[in-house]
Order: sequence, then structure tokens, then C-alpha cells
Amino acid sequence: MVDKVVSMYFELVRDIRVTSWNWDAGYGGYASGRGIVFNNSSYSIPKLKYKVTFKDELGNAVTSDEGYVTYDELAAGESKSFTFYTGYVAGSSRASIELLFDEELIFRYLAAKDWTGNECEDYYKNHVDTTRD
Repeated sequence: MVDKVVSMYFELVRDIRVTSWNWDAGYGGYASGRGIVFNNSSYSIPKLKYKVTFKDELGNAVTSDEGYVTYDELAAGESKSFTFYTGYVAGSSRASIELLFDEELIFRYLAAKDWTGNECEDYYKNHVDTTRD
């Protein structure tokens, strides 16, 4: 099961991407920005979250902020724009952004899949333990 969860997680990371984004620091130390996310997967993702990490000139993390791209579902094949505002970024000069995928959602999708009953046997065929006698 862990193998399936990891596989699906990497599939989501690969197929659901921030296609463009930018941010500006304002007077008083706040930052605001906007971005667009495209869902190139076959899954609809409810309440998709992002995390922006603000960094100093050396690339060290100063602070981070999380929020929702959308509270609704981001359907397969859909794009969604979002905005963010962070109250204090302490003079950050760089930033990075990532999407956060809910582990429970991944388990729900996997539980709802049609399974053949041969998955365990197939796993062991593909992952032969060479350390056994």
C-alpha cells in the first residue's frame, strides 16, 4: 500500500503544477502575489493548498505561509488562478512555491480504485528480496 501511495503522490506532484506565479514585497514587510495552477492529472483535487517559502539573499528560509489555491475542487484538466498575502516576510529577496497534497485524499482515491486481488503478488514479483537465503 505504501508503494501505491508514494506512486500516486509523485503522479500528483508531476501532473498538478504551478504554471506561473510572482510576488512583490511591499512597504512594511508584507508580500503579496498571484499564481496559476494547472491540473494535468486524471483526478479532481478538493481544497488544494500551496506553501510559499520566503528566503534571504543566500537562499535561507526566513518564513513561510500556506493557503488554498481553491476551496472547491480543481477538476482534471482545469486551471485556477489564486492570490496570496503574507503579513511579514522580514526583507526576503527570494521565494519558492509548492503544492501540498492531502495524504487522506490519496488514501481515499486508492481505496475507491478497482483492484484485481493480485496486487500483493505482483508487488513481490517486482520487488524480489535478494537478501534472503
